[in-house]
Amino acid sequence: DFPETGVYTVQVALDMAGNVSAVKSVSYYLDQTGPAGTVTTTPQAGTWTEADPVVNFTNVADANAGMDPSTVRYSIVAQGQPAGAFQNVSGLTLTAQTSPYAGSFQLAPADRDQADGKYTIYVRFQDKLGNTSTRTLAYYKDKDKPQGSLSFSKAADSLSDTVQITASMSDGAGSGIKNSTLRIKNSAGGVVETVYSNFTTDSVTRA
Repeated sequence: DFPETGVYTVQVALDMAGNVSAVKSVSYYLDQTGPAGTVTTTPQAGTWTEADPVVNFTNVADANAGMDPSTVRYSIVAQGQPAGAFQNVSGLTLTAQTSPYAGSFQLAPADRDQADGKYTIYVRFQDKLGNTSTRTLAYYKDKDKPQGSLSFSKAADSLSDTVQITASMSDGAGSGIKNSTLRIKNSAGGVVETVYSNFTTDSVTRA
């Protein structure tokens, strides 16, 4: 067995019957490693965004068997999960068409419709012998607007006394509530009072 990737020389000088011949040498090329390379995303990986990610790769090369950049594949899963089935990329563009390769691609249309949340994008490179290497990127998606609601301690047709108003809000699996404001307005739409401004809790109550 050969311990690692490299070039080895095999020398043969003895047959099964013990006959000795002149030493003959052959070179054996062993490649057990996948391509090297760097990946990033636009927008920057690990930041909340409403944009669909573009995956960029640079300095992708295999010093041994070589590689075909069209074999790049990806998998997107919920954060903390192992890679699923790798699939073809969408819109592959090469900015460096010889090794080391560089370029970018998009996720397939179905993966652009993922719900808000935190994801991991696995990017896989493969050389001509089938050896692979994988890189990971964090993708935080937030396209949906926050939702809010009001509730009252008394029915709407009996609001003639002290009433408790509760404002609730949620951003689901998105980036979270940055700020919210609860204002009381009159029937003409004018602001009577700003009760709470820039609160970030799930709900507030005004008596």
